[in-house]
Amino acid sequence: MKSNLTLLWILAVSLVTLSCNKNKNALESSDNAEGTPADSLNYITVSKDQFAAAGMELGGIRTYEYAESVTASGYIDVPPDNRAKIGTFMGGYVKSANLLPGDHVRKGQILIILENIEYLKLQQSFLETKEQLEYLKSVYESQKTLADEKISSQRNYLQAKSDYNSMLAAYESLSRQLKLLQIDPLTVKAVTMVSTIHLTSPIEGYITKANAVKGMFVNPSDILYEIIDPSHLHIEMKVFEKDLFRLRIGQPIVFRIPEASGATGRGEIILIGREIDGDERAVPVHGHIVGKPDVKLTPGMYVEAVIHANARPAEGLPVDALVSEEGRNFVYIKYAESAGQYVFERIPVRIGKSNEEWFEVQDSSGVLHKGENNILIKGGYYLSQE
Repeated sequence: MKSNLTLLWILAVSLVTLSCNKNKNALESSDNAEGTPADSLNYITVSKDQFAAAGMELGGIRTYEYAESVTASGYIDVPPDNRAKIGTFMGGYVKSANLLPGDHVRKGQILIILENIEYLKLQQSFLETKEQLEYLKSVYESQKTLADEKISSQRNYLQAKSDYNSMLAAYESLSRQLKLLQIDPLTVKAVTMVSTIHLTSPIEGYITKANAVKGMFVNPSDILYEIIDPSHLHIEMKVFEKDLFRLRIGQPIVFRIPEASGATGRGEIILIGREIDGDERAVPVHGHIVGKPDVKLTPGMYVEAVIHANARPAEGLPVDALVSEEGRNFVYIKYAESAGQYVFERIPVRIGKSNEEWFEVQDSSGVLHKGENNILIKGGYYLSQE
């Protein structure tokens, strides 16, 4: 009963000195004994229905990991193994090319068909070399036998051996050339020679560039298709020289996509460049994306990143608990509670280090006690607008 009377007395004082519409009390400042103005105390009454409707939340001082912020900019990319450029080892005319940028392709899928009479000539040379190789092999084996039995001269044996090895080298070279064109040497016969070759995709992914047109002649230096596999994305960033010594492998990254309404994601550093760019005075930093970002990422997207460096423990509150007015910082602490409402007291607070999630509380007065869930950590902005 005494507790209820005390609470009612507090509420009565608040209502007398505050406008009923604003539901806010600001006790007038008075000079202390030394003549210095004392800080005013502010009380705000909020019904529990209002508290819930506004999504307010109580919490307390917690130990969190504070880290210095290193800003960087960059873009979304894929590892080299997830990127492919399609060309040919031997020129030819485009017979078929139906894919467009954005098309999905499977590993091993036929992308383009090239046609050239030179493919026939290569197979012809291979078959001729194969026949000569079989003949020279028999001569070599015969001369070896005769030389071992002292019937033939060593010179004839060495000549047969040289001819055989030279033809064997030519055969192996032509065989590998056919394989590069994706023609199986074991299937090449006089009646099965082909005038076309198929270029296939070495990875699964999406076409990003298509430069092939039916009927055009393609040189070995031409890039016909570019393919990207977006299954493994990462962040490529540039960090200025002055911040390089604060970076370490494994440090967390928070990045945002400005063009996607500020959508965010997280990552960590897995590689730091070893050379500083002479013009920008920056070093490349490679970050691995952790978890699922807010939006679907696409290679080439511009990102703004913050790297958390030199982490240390600190006592603090979430940034949503902080209210700033006229250059001063405040938090709201629960002063009293009844069955249907809360009374909050607004108290000044000194902050230390801060980042985008937390701020360090420097509470020399001891008003804010660690472990107590009596601080408004979400929704204080609405009270400041009362």
